[in-house]
Amino acid sequence: MKSICFLILIALSFCCIAQSSHPDSLLKKGKELLYENPKRAIALVKPILLSGDEEQVFEACYLIGDCQYLLGEFNESLKSYESCLKLGEAQEDEDKISKGYLGIGSIYSENGNPDLAFEFYFKALEIRERLGDQLATANVLNNIAVLFHNQGKLEKAISYMHQVSRIDCSLQDSMSMGFSFSNLGAFHYYNDNTDSALYYHNKALSIRTALKDKFQMSRSMNNIANVFVEIGQLDKAIDLYQKAISIRRDLNNRHELALSLNNVGESLVANEKYKEAFPYLTEANGILDSLDDVQMLLDNSLNLARTYYELGRFKEGYEMLRKTYDLNRKVFNEAKSLQSQEMMAKFETERTEKENEGLRAEKAEQDLTIVQAENRVYLLIGGLSIFALLALLILGKLRANKKNTNTLKGLYDQLEEKNSNIVDSINYAKRIQKAILPPLEKFREMLPNSFIFYRPKDVVAGDFYWMKEVGDKKLFAVADCTGHGVPGAMVSVVCNNALNRAVHEDGLNSPEEILNRTREIVQDEFGKSNEEVKDGMDIALCLLEKNVLTFSGAHNPVWIIREGEFETNSSHKVIQKGKYSLLEIKGDKQPVGKFDFGKAFQAHQFELKKEDSLYIFSDGYADQFGGKDNKKYKSVNFKNLLLDIQTKNQEEQLNYITEMFDSWKGDVEQLDDVCVLGIKI
Repeated sequence: MKSICFLILIALSFCCIAQSSHPDSLLKKGKELLYENPKRAIALVKPILLSGDEEQVFEACYLIGDCQYLLGEFNESLKSYESCLKLGEAQEDEDKISKGYLGIGSIYSENGNPDLAFEFYFKALEIRERLGDQLATANVLNNIAVLFHNQGKLEKAISYMHQVSRIDCSLQDSMSMGFSFSNLGAFHYYNDNTDSALYYHNKALSIRTALKDKFQMSRSMNNIANVFVEIGQLDKAIDLYQKAISIRRDLNNRHELALSLNNVGESLVANEKYKEAFPYLTEANGILDSLDDVQMLLDNSLNLARTYYELGRFKEGYEMLRKTYDLNRKVFNEAKSLQSQEMMAKFETERTEKENEGLRAEKAEQDLTIVQAENRVYLLIGGLSIFALLALLILGKLRANKKNTNTLKGLYDQLEEKNSNIVDSINYAKRIQKAILPPLEKFREMLPNSFIFYRPKDVVAGDFYWMKEVGDKKLFAVADCTGHGVPGAMVSVVCNNALNRAVHEDGLNSPEEILNRTREIVQDEFGKSNEEVKDGMDIALCLLEKNVLTFSGAHNPVWIIREGEFETNSSHKVIQKGKYSLLEIKGDKQPVGKFDFGKAFQAHQFELKKEDSLYIFSDGYADQFGGKDNKKYKSVNFKNLLLDIQTKNQEEQLNYITEMFDSWKGDVEQLDDVCVLGIKI
């Protein structure tokens, strides 16, 4: 996992027009404590708000906003920055107004509102450039670079950050140079340029070592260790993590200490060194339980649950998973209104997915942490299932031997208990798997005129639907993973995670690029096994930008229905029924997974008109047996069904295809998972 965490920008133009030396000394001490002990810094400077002059009140208010930002108290921080803006406007002081804009922009950036963040950042930039303040200009450019990076616009992000670096170097500002080099290292790390990431992180560490800034030294050490983990040099990574841990213990910075402890534990877990990982994860979990960082605690709890399982401590692992589920539900409920899944801060990159995973918001987009929870659940289910199968074999033999009736009864009782536990675990897995699906409210918020018909064959499913929104671009998909039930669900976890990584880590938003990258991730994940795994998924993936549809598919097509005829000479198949026409755009004849004759996925663009309908789906609906002759429903009948219901609204369409499916299936067993997504433009 990769996520990004930046230090907040502090006010760098402190004016010493104070009425007394006491507030000045408090401000100086407060700034020194900003990173080491922000709570103490707030306590020191709060009295200045009542006793200081205009300059001192502004500096104290802004410093409090910075401290609240570092503590994750974003609502309170926003109030402080807004107060600073009002003070600046009342004094008609452009320097203060610019600082207020910058602080407010950072909060909107953190809370997943990039449009408002850019608005305030560029207001601040306009003032700074007009005033000719290079250092303050660099600070604003830094924030803009971070925001571009978190939107996946890597070239713009790196370009802006190089502007920052050039200004810092020209001013010979060592502290700011350390920050800009560290951010460049993080950007390259995100872009999988590990050589460049090491180069810039080492430059940052060299500067911070010369400054004897222990707090920032520990951050650079942690960043370099992250890169070493990525390139497989675990011993070097552990050594640097240990140095960072030692510094953070000395500084008594519990949050940063927990971060490094979790990094070590996670890295060891990834290398299957569970016994060595256990003490690090346990200590980090204890610290995080007392801190207000639910997202980081969630990440840690997932790793600890897996460690319990691998060490054979199943009961503790299961309880940790329950804790993880409760934490995830809390995160989802708190963050479901946010659109961003990346954590940002103003002036420093700390850790990619291995640290806080952007989990502070999307940090709800919920997506990746829920996937991790599922993986652990399925591991537990798999273990219990194997036990149950063995027990059944033993039970069969014992039944053949009447002399062992008493033993049989004892084992039977045990088996009943284990089966009950398995059923409970699978039902729990169902609740967690349901959580990785985008909530219908959010789906309808992104695509108001839409419906989803979702009918798993078993308790858990191999089919899933997926969505992401990147600016004005709306991505959505229906995927059909190999198998159904627990095996299909386990594959769906891997594939769902791969889609999320392609968008969030690699910054991709073109359907064909997403599928190409997703295939690479899936092959890498399954390639870790000594067994040959050919599992994967069929998928229809769409990008809707205004009224232009871009489609890429693996086996599965998209169907577009329009009143009247299509004005196209393309090779796409078109059928007509009454006054409506259906155009079929087929996906590539290859899965997302291991395939001997794989090639790059193709993109198809099509301009939609108002009132057009489009449908993507798995094959479960058309493949269902039923009717009076117990035959497949078939694709041609499904097309005719959709053409017949075009006069109905989306809710009526959902009800109709649901009733038709149930009527066709009758008493016949459902053969596969079913998922149908319909949208009216």
